[in-house]
Amino acid sequence: MINSSLHVADADHGARLSKIEALRHRHANGEQLKATEILQAAQEHFATHELTSFIPLLGMLSLRGRAYNLENHFPFEPIFKLELPKQMLWKCGRQVSKSTSLAASGVLRCAGSPFLQMLFVTPRFEQIKRLSSNYVRPFITQSLINPLLIGENTSKAVLQRTFANQASMIFSFAFLDVDRVRGVSCDLINFDEVQDIDYDFVPIIHECMSASSLGLSFYSGTPKTLDNTIEALWQDSSKAEWVTPCYACGKWNMASIHEDLHNMVGRHTVVCAKCKRPLDPRNGHWYHTDISKGHTFPGYHVPQVIMPMHYANEDKWLDLLAKRDGKRGYSPQKYLNEVLGESADVGIHLITLTDIQRASKLPPNDLEKAIDGFRRCKVRVLGIDWGGGGKEEISFTTVAMVGLDPADGLYKCFYCERLHAGYTHDEEVKRVLYLFREGACHFVAHDYGGSGSVRETLLIQSGFPVNLIINFVYVSASTRNIIYYTPPHRAEMRGFYSLDKARSLVLQATTIKTGMVLLPEYESSKNVTHDLLNLLEDKHEAPGKSDIYLIRKRPKSTDDFAHALNYGLMAIYHTEQSYPDLSSVQGIKMTAEQLRFASPPNPIPLS
Repeated sequence: MINSSLHVADADHGARLSKIEALRHRHANGEQLKATEILQAAQEHFATHELTSFIPLLGMLSLRGRAYNLENHFPFEPIFKLELPKQMLWKCGRQVSKSTSLAASGVLRCAGSPFLQMLFVTPRFEQIKRLSSNYVRPFITQSLINPLLIGENTSKAVLQRTFANQASMIFSFAFLDVDRVRGVSCDLINFDEVQDIDYDFVPIIHECMSASSLGLSFYSGTPKTLDNTIEALWQDSSKAEWVTPCYACGKWNMASIHEDLHNMVGRHTVVCAKCKRPLDPRNGHWYHTDISKGHTFPGYHVPQVIMPMHYANEDKWLDLLAKRDGKRGYSPQKYLNEVLGESADVGIHLITLTDIQRASKLPPNDLEKAIDGFRRCKVRVLGIDWGGGGKEEISFTTVAMVGLDPADGLYKCFYCERLHAGYTHDEEVKRVLYLFREGACHFVAHDYGGSGSVRETLLIQSGFPVNLIINFVYVSASTRNIIYYTPPHRAEMRGFYSLDKARSLVLQATTIKTGMVLLPEYESSKNVTHDLLNLLEDKHEAPGKSDIYLIRKRPKSTDDFAHALNYGLMAIYHTEQSYPDLSSVQGIKMTAEQLRFASPPNPIPLS
């Protein structure tokens, strides 16, 4: 347990900060302060006091013309500690001052740490621009310590702010890819709105700290589904909840939906879940439900219910109750997510277990038994998703032998295999060549991005014909053809085929659901084909624009077969210049959004 007692601590520090308060009074009256004055006042104060937190310095920051403090934001005390764990998570409801606290902590940390390189990452540009301009900039420009922060050569750009002590803040975004973040070098990363950042992007972004001896990561956001990035991080953390004592009946109230949170929502304010008397969460403290991770990866849950700007404001509390009751356009899930800060429901799966079982009509998943049927196919493709291990070390190279059967016009995956985890790159290539020869394949279709280009080089060096390789790179291109050729440019020696990830995977799901794509017998193949269960729809509202529709993998799971099969199918569709006729399929349960993505524009010929 970490006892807060911030109101007592603030009072003690207030009595000691006479010189600093005097400077603040001069600053409030418009007087220009010198950096030496501020440094001298701070040094004199802290010369005889051991500083373990930035909280005594919060008064040096200004927010809307007033000295910043944690009086109404007391749960955020841990983020201001000087000694931090390697990772920290904040799972919050909306409007609890999460971004304000992150910005204040970041400014003070940079001000007190010369040469510190801090990176802020959000999903979208609009979000990172707002964080930089609306939160970080005011703390820099309006605060008492402004003379310490800004110099003649400091940058004030939206995406990079530098300080007089050579510390810097870099602002970037990573929604559809992480290309903008690659190459950035930093010591600390703040992931904000992490619920909308692909879980697989997180370890890639972490590489920005590979050369740093510090290497700290803060994650914050508002939860969504139980299959979301922030929920996966939460499960790895200490899962700390705010507990508040009821002095009337003695109950300790834990603000979690698995404990007391629902019953703490009273008619007029936050109440004791047992006796229904009003509570004062200021008297509470953090309780780590997994104490073993309290010092290595603390995770904190901050619902609106424990924040004074909600429970101590009559209008705000009535608004909270209205959202709970389904008003203001709030569904039960949205209330849980944005008001209570809790994950709810599960992501919408593209493929269900029933879909896989119904599609698994082919012979058992045995190479010798699969060869005869596969060789009778009109077009035969070996689809490959090269493994990279990933953060969880669960992603391995997977292959799918996919063909177009002329007898019934169906697309059939006769054989699938996840290669052994201990295979080297050259051993993987040897296995691929063997499967290609055994199946008398016409093409290899694979993911060219990342390590795929290395395996392709080994294939070509082994004598494999380049014209039999279809190299795909996933992109987001909802306004272009589902596949289009990207010629070589700059240092690129090879062109490749850009493949719209969302539309192609929805098309694959649709054809499996409708029986147009068949899989090997279920029991013999389920250890591989179950990868299809891990694809989730991820729809994002974009005000004033069309909604953004993504397909993502459930965190800590494998989806390798889904992509190997997808590459194989898309290679057949494209080389044959014939996509499945979805309009002839009746009685399928697909949303209008899915069907829009599943119906591709007219393809272009292979180049």
